[in-house]
Amino acid sequence: MIKTFTKDPNDCLWYGFDWTLDAGVDLTGSTWLIEEKPASDADAPLTVEATAFADQRATVKLSGGVLGRYVVTCRGTWGGESPAEQADQSFALIVQNSYPI
Repeated sequence: MIKTFTKDPNDCLWYGFDWTLDAGVDLTGSTWLIEEKPASDADAPLTVEATAFADQRATVKLSGGVLGRYVVTCRGTWGGESPAEQADQSFALIVQNSYPI
């Protein structure tokens, strides 16, 4: 079961993952993917404002979105081998109004 977070469409917040890698192994990259967009997403998409990674943590700053459910995935890469090792971690993001309309 994946972790679930909620946000208001007006929020601009950081989310992230701590990767459990071997001692001395750090992330060398992270790519963020947004899946399962609500049908009316074209007018106010869930937007990646910024990304960062350091050591074994990858983060993403998200804004916008329309009411509904998204799946946000981080594809982390690490290791000095070619090709590098990679894996995905995902969370569900429910966009909902934080106040009654």
